Formats: sequence, structure tokens, C-alpha cells
Amino acid sequence: MSDFGTFVLDQLPPPPGRILEIGCGKDGGLVDLLTAAGYDALGVDPEAPDGASYRRVRFEDVDGTYDAVVAGRVLHHVNPLDEGIAKLASLAPLLLVDEFAPERIDAGARDWYEAQRRMLVAAGASPPGPPDLGAWAARHPDLHQPETLL
Repeated sequence: MSDFGTFVLDQLPPPPGRILEIGCGKDGGLVDLLTAAGYDALGVDPEAPDGASYRRVRFEDVDGTYDAVVAGRVLHHVNPLDEGIAKLASLAPLLLVDEFAPERIDAGARDWYEAQRRMLVAAGASPPGPPDLGAWAARHPDLHQPETLL
């Protein structure tokens, strides 16, 4: 289980409950974990997997009420942010967030990450995350700064 998955399960009210995961991605995020724990979980993402627990939509197009919304490394992409947060607040009283600060990754950390990733790939693994953090940052110049998200 991921650290974020552990955090989410520790923060949620006990099952059953309706949980919406926004930005679940093509791998489905935490939806399977939440379902296995007894929640009625729905993952939304334009690239969500096929299945009854997923919808290929933007979260801005979701209606209904939920006990919680889960957002793992998603909000830094949301524009306009104020409207996105207002939408999430209209869907559930609890928002569980995992974010990061890409501008804090210095050259040494970037070199270490990329070397570790290359070793995993050479060993036959398919690690998540971009192979080149510098190229990734260059493709995403419009991300919200951590201070804005906080």
C-alpha cells in the first residue's frame, strides 16, 4: 500500500462511505484499495481505466455528494484553482490531498532520482514517474506553487 493510501484510510470515516478520487489516472489510483476497504469508491480522470468504478470525465463535470474527495498530486494542475476547490467543497466535506514541490528538487536529488529510475528499468521494472525530471518540469511551467496550494 502506498503511503498516501495509508494516510487516506487513516483519515476517512469508517466504511461504508462514498469516496470520489479525482485524477485517478490510467492506473486507477486508490480506487481498488478503497473498494477493498469497504468504500463505494469512484475514480474520475480523462484517462481513467474501464470499469464500473471509473468515469472518463474531468472532476469539474461530476455531480452528487460524497463523504470525501481524494486528490493525489492533482491540484497543482487545476485552473482556475479557486473554482476547482469550490467544486470539490460542494461535493464532500472532507478533502484528502497529496501534493509535492517540484521546485525543491535540486540537481543532486534529480541526478539521484534519475539514476535510481534507470537502475530499476535496467532490472526490468516499470517505475512510475518521468524518466527526466528537468524535461518534465519544462513541459509543466504552469503548475501552481506549493504556497498557493497551501
